[in-house]
Amino acid sequence: MRRSAVLTTLALAASALVLAQPASAMRPLDAQPSRERAAKLSCPTAVFGVDSTGRLTYDEVENDKVVTSTRSKVKLGFDVTAWGFYDSSKRTIQFDTVTESGTPRRVSATLSRRGKIALAGSTKYSQGNFEPRLFADNVGYYAYTVDNRGRLARWILTRYPDGRIKFAQKVVLGTGYDNLTSLQSSAIYRIKGSLREVLYGTTVEGALVQIVVPVMKPLSYKERTLVDTGYAGVTEISWSYCNDKGDHHSLIAVDGVAGTATWTTIRDALGTPKAALRGAVTGGKGWDLVAAI
Repeated sequence: MRRSAVLTTLALAASALVLAQPASAMRPLDAQPSRERAAKLSCPTAVFGVDSTGRLTYDEVENDKVVTSTRSKVKLGFDVTAWGFYDSSKRTIQFDTVTESGTPRRVSATLSRRGKIALAGSTKYSQGNFEPRLFADNVGYYAYTVDNRGRLARWILTRYPDGRIKFAQKVVLGTGYDNLTSLQSSAIYRIKGSLREVLYGTTVEGALVQIVVPVMKPLSYKERTLVDTGYAGVTEISWSYCNDKGDHHSLIAVDGVAGTATWTTIRDALGTPKAALRGAVTGGKGWDLVAAI
């Protein structure tokens, strides 16, 4: 989980050595493990986003069913193209936001005990011309982008001594990612003695892919296809995990144009992943999202 007070280059490097609980897996804030359901598959996910009207959205999903769905009354005063997680404290949540203007912002929102979401303001980062085609940002300080040339890159959100905050220290990992339609990061794990961040994406052809990036040696990343078809049209992915097991991942894949969503689970996500597309997510107020996490 992010803490703005430690957004310095040195603190960012040191933070890679601390494996935080993946609280920004976007679980519902009040979710508690249930002993009665311990033997069953329980994959709660809280999907935060922005809809086509510019309102903030919050959908609490239990497996493949929406149990709470709300939209903010106030609209954002700017257009967004992507949505990432920055930090949370009590009932305040902060997001990293990519905007059409090319100036990223930090957006703050509050979530009431009744599940109502409200806009609480935004702050511009000291950055321009930041216009990635795809953007992924979740637990930790690393963000990932795909540009219009199909280049996959990693950035570090950095606070400079003069107080400026921006995405910096860009490292191009690879090329040929023109066919990706969505990208999302999950969390940093220790896998075979090495700290690695796990990402998911979907392709034009409808495949689901996993990308594993070593924190200290990002150029040694590995990619594999988990499912060959079923994800055509997906524009957003929200990540969580099942039964409080960090290696049993759960994905809500959103087609913002069609206004639909599907649920996928991935067993042994950190070893030999076995993905299952479980079908449509039902309920809620629709999935006309232009950005989500």
